[in-house]
Amino acid sequence: MNRVSYFLVASLLLCVCDSAQAIIPEGKPPFIVGPARDPLTLEQALKKAPPSQSQVTLAVGAEGLYLPQEAPLPASEARAPSIAAAFGFLAKDFHDVTAIAPATMTVLNTNPGKPDPYDGMPSSDAFKMLLGALSDDQWKLLTGKRGLSVSDLVTEEQKALYRAMFPDGVVSFIPRKGGFAQFALVEPPPKLEMSELLSGRLRLTRRTEISIPIVGDPNTSIGASAPVTGAPEFAALGGNSGEGPHEKVYGATLRATVPNVLKKSDLSDEGDAFSAAIDLTNVSTVGDLVTRIGVATHTELYADGRYEKQRVTLLGPQSARARDLLRALALCVRGTYRKVGPAYVLTNDLRGSGTRRMILTRFAQQAEMERKAAIAAAGDRAIQRRATSEETMLSDALTMTDAQKKAALAEPGYIPGADLSSRVPLSALTPGQQQLVQSLVRDWNDTHKVSTDPQNPSTRLTTETTIWLSATSTVLLDTEALHGTVVMDSYLGVQEALRPSSKLQEEFWQKRGRAEAQKYQEEQAAKPAAPAPPPPAPALKAAFAHFGRRAVIAQPRTAAEVDHLISQVKAIGFNELWLDVFSQGQSHLSGSPDILTEALAKAQGAGVSIVPILTPLDWGADAPKELQDRTLLGENSAQAGAWGQHYQDVANQNSETMEAPSEVFVSPAAPMVADTVTNLIAHISATPGVGAVAVRAKAPLGYEWGNPFQDRTLGYTLGFTEPLRLAFLRSRHVDPIDMDPDADAGPAVSALFIPEFRDYALEGAGRPQWDEYLAAVFSDFMRRLLASAKSDAGRPLGLLVPAQGSVWDTGWYGLWEDPQKPLPRIVTAPWNGGDAERTAVDASKQSRLNLKAFSGDVTDSPTQLLEALQAMKPHWDGFVIDLTDGNANDATLAALAKSLHSAPKTAAPKG
Repeated sequence: MNRVSYFLVASLLLCVCDSAQAIIPEGKPPFIVGPARDPLTLEQALKKAPPSQSQVTLAVGAEGLYLPQEAPLPASEARAPSIAAAFGFLAKDFHDVTAIAPATMTVLNTNPGKPDPYDGMPSSDAFKMLLGALSDDQWKLLTGKRGLSVSDLVTEEQKALYRAMFPDGVVSFIPRKGGFAQFALVEPPPKLEMSELLSGRLRLTRRTEISIPIVGDPNTSIGASAPVTGAPEFAALGGNSGEGPHEKVYGATLRATVPNVLKKSDLSDEGDAFSAAIDLTNVSTVGDLVTRIGVATHTELYADGRYEKQRVTLLGPQSARARDLLRALALCVRGTYRKVGPAYVLTNDLRGSGTRRMILTRFAQQAEMERKAAIAAAGDRAIQRRATSEETMLSDALTMTDAQKKAALAEPGYIPGADLSSRVPLSALTPGQQQLVQSLVRDWNDTHKVSTDPQNPSTRLTTETTIWLSATSTVLLDTEALHGTVVMDSYLGVQEALRPSSKLQEEFWQKRGRAEAQKYQEEQAAKPAAPAPPPPAPALKAAFAHFGRRAVIAQPRTAAEVDHLISQVKAIGFNELWLDVFSQGQSHLSGSPDILTEALAKAQGAGVSIVPILTPLDWGADAPKELQDRTLLGENSAQAGAWGQHYQDVANQNSETMEAPSEVFVSPAAPMVADTVTNLIAHISATPGVGAVAVRAKAPLGYEWGNPFQDRTLGYTLGFTEPLRLAFLRSRHVDPIDMDPDADAGPAVSALFIPEFRDYALEGAGRPQWDEYLAAVFSDFMRRLLASAKSDAGRPLGLLVPAQGSVWDTGWYGLWEDPQKPLPRIVTAPWNGGDAERTAVDASKQSRLNLKAFSGDVTDSPTQLLEALQAMKPHWDGFVIDLTDGNANDATLAALAKSLHSAPKTAAPKG
């Protein structure tokens, strides 16, 4: 079932279970059992009640709430409390107002405590954990002909893991046979109960399979297996994947239905202003009522878009006190009033819906990391033990010979403990194997005739090219209950469970690489000495000559460093130095003389142009807290990035953990940020000798312009500062922290929405609107920078900016000159119609100057730099190499200068 289906099922179940709400889609009555009667809505029942002369009756959405068929009709003289009870609602008095509200509300547990990573884990994880927990003697039983039974398990952990493989207590199965059609459908499928599952024996062995190529496409093949002699075989169906919507995950109840009570509020309504009488004439929606109260009390007050269009039923007097209406309304929608700057919004909770979901996402991620680390370690223990153990091979017509096994072990991609696989021609098979393969191909092709229709070609098999012969892992459950064997491969996810971690793979490849490198060196040493090579021909110098603009980004901090750098730049053949004058929130123009003045003076007559470059939004660890941009959880980018990188490393089992991002972005909407950077650009632009200014200003996560492929792998986006939330609330009547988070928590958490605070249409439109709004904020910030450069330069001057909207950094700077035009951006994703080079060509139409950008890594070797320059297409005006990324330094430039007139050495073959 896909994620959308889970959402729909969860929504339906909640609506059915919450009898207090009795929500009927589209206002239709429920199916009536028994004597038919006209459906009665809560609104109709309230209007039939004797009117109150002193109490206002308030209900929300009452026109779509129907009296259950089994409930007795309220008496004609019944008043609001009795009517509410008949509908399963509650009636609560707030001085002059009686709220008719649902009896229950849904809450999310934002304090779930320490997760139990093994609660509800998939069957495949339980199997992998069991493998890692076995002793050597138990492992011999598992891989032997006898098998491993529950009675062979000695620890409570082992027994619990065995049972955890069957969380539903029952397994369905279907008959299994050999050939291409390996399964025979049986309805209904037979089942094994837990007692029968516990009485069986597990065996880990290998089954021989083949993959036969398709005619005309040797890289595509169809797999088949031989029937195994002996007892009948069955295949287990299903298996607990650990996915799906769950109320309880990792040992914690994450969502619950509780009695409806008035929630804590940020809005203090005790002042005299809230004693004001509110005229209720012509109030028809929640939004109408909230607006009217706000005007009367001089309070900036909004109703969330999920609430504001809901109809209100108001009966009795035509006015009531503001505070009574506010409290009654909050109870009716099961919400509260949250403060956003000077404003208040009627919403579901003081914590945002998105914030609460993000808290639960972190909870789930923490459990996942703990579990994956333990499971990866358990799996690696099992794989390493398996590599040195003897195990049975099922006897069938395809069984691999010792020679075939040896050939599979020598395959370049083989890892100890992994499946054996080798690609061989038909002639290399045994007579019995050849006979079975030819029989399978003949039977297949007899049912797949040659087609002359190009729109519907037939799929036919051939033995004229090589085929794959494999001994694949299989787990069998031998049970007397069936008098046969159950193949558990799909149910237990055997292929994934027996896959080595990336760490183990990396260790193996490193050992293999060292061995192959030593072998290569020994072979080279045994060869006679080669004659001395001829003098190298010019290489990099010729490559440089093709480009009119050859720039390097560097960050010297003293006048002496500037002088040395310009000398090197000139010697190598660069003609532009992009000088870091503002980064980490600090100007680098202090000193006498400052580095810009020194660089401009030194560059005169050297043929080198000086381009000041600024990093306007990454202010580093010392960025003032009040200026830092924030995520849904209120973290800055470095804090969120550290968590996200750690999660990616553990979840993906990276063998080498990557360094966590250290950027601390400030908000582009903060006046101090804009003032600081624009004042600096104005000063720089007015400096004689400055002909261009560069800005290293890719939009931070969350501010990308209309890009559906935004790289959010770290699981966070920025922009959730109070000023931006307030502006969006005023515009769209939605606080952005009530939107779903970007992080993927998996179906278990993603489905835990709040049913009474759900509006698919609003949320579907709201997220793109928020993305567009943030993109506009960033664009406005950049326009201020461009306007500052142009107004103070006294001459035509633009900004060199990196292309926006790319999924990853495609390495491109363009000249942005017109603030009325959008920022230059990547207009297509590389996988949507071409490579990155084609994408850059499209983007270059937005700029009359286009420079290919490389990181400092490209200078690691002259060969690497030469290849990069030769790969550039003619449309590029030049290139810029960034030496500020920490991977390049003065020694890099010195080595580059030395190799300028030398051909790069040929790289040694890799092992």
